[in-house]
Amino acid sequence: MDQETYGYVCPRCGASLEITPETMVIVCDYCGYPSSITGIMDPKEVYVVESVPRKLVEDAFWRVVERDFDLRRLKKDIVIREVEGIYVPIWVSRVKLSGEVSYYFYQYEGKKRRKVYRVIKVDSWRLVSLVARRQARRLGVSEAVASLSEELLKEKARKLIELSPDEWQKVKLQILNTEYDAKTAEERLKEDALDMLREEFKAEGEIDGFQVSVEHLEKPKLFLIPVWNVYYSYKESVYSAFFSGWGPHLLLKTEPVTGIRRGLYLASAWLSILVSSLLAYIVFLGEKIDVRLLILPLLGVGGAYTFSKLSLRDVRLER
Repeated sequence: MDQETYGYVCPRCGASLEITPETMVIVCDYCGYPSSITGIMDPKEVYVVESVPRKLVEDAFWRVVERDFDLRRLKKDIVIREVEGIYVPIWVSRVKLSGEVSYYFYQYEGKKRRKVYRVIKVDSWRLVSLVARRQARRLGVSEAVASLSEELLKEKARKLIELSPDEWQKVKLQILNTEYDAKTAEERLKEDALDMLREEFKAEGEIDGFQVSVEHLEKPKLFLIPVWNVYYSYKESVYSAFFSGWGPHLLLKTEPVTGIRRGLYLASAWLSILVSSLLAYIVFLGEKIDVRLLILPLLGVGGAYTFSKLSLRDVRLER
């Protein structure tokens, strides 16, 4: 069943606007003027990172094909089926975190293991982004968000209301619905900033104390960032390549697993088995077995399993 829609008109050009119960912000398809349905946010604070034309995305795709080890061998049989561009709504803010984090890790000195503690003072700003939708499962979205930076937004973004109708017609794409308002975004951005910091310290060691809070959060701004998907076919199958619309730059792609690639995977699997066996022999050769060294042949077994699994796939995901 189609989602229920309601009719509104654009305050700038009078064109009809169709919204759903989840819509927070809607952009006029004709003139590009943003309207806040809830009235919670200022439409003048909606920004757009203008997209490059479709032709440049197609050109970028063929450059990727030429540079790719596998795809350039298949180029004569590759056909572009569709090129689709969308604007993804992203809430962005700068967040200041303050506090203290304590963690520990282990250092080995010969055969001895020493526990090392660290206490780090936190007092820093960071850029935090949030996709303004409850569900954003499209491939390429998280990669596009991860590639954002303050410098890029300052250089590429413009206020949406500053675009004339003619300018909007040149850069307009389908716009995903904005479902988080500014108030909800503030709470999510605070949580995400703390989660990001926590993950960074988890990579350093085991956290045993996390006393960090959000000292300040700048007013979130809503950005529309362009993401393009190039659907291409090889023989009977269809694959995708995702590009940021401001470059365009490749974000990730799916591609067929060629015979050469499958052979490399199988050779790597056999090599991992041989290395694992050799390492196991060396570990058990000594009079005393160092249990810590058992991880080495296990890593070899894991590599053999991974390469064997990859050799059986027909589609490969590459970032």
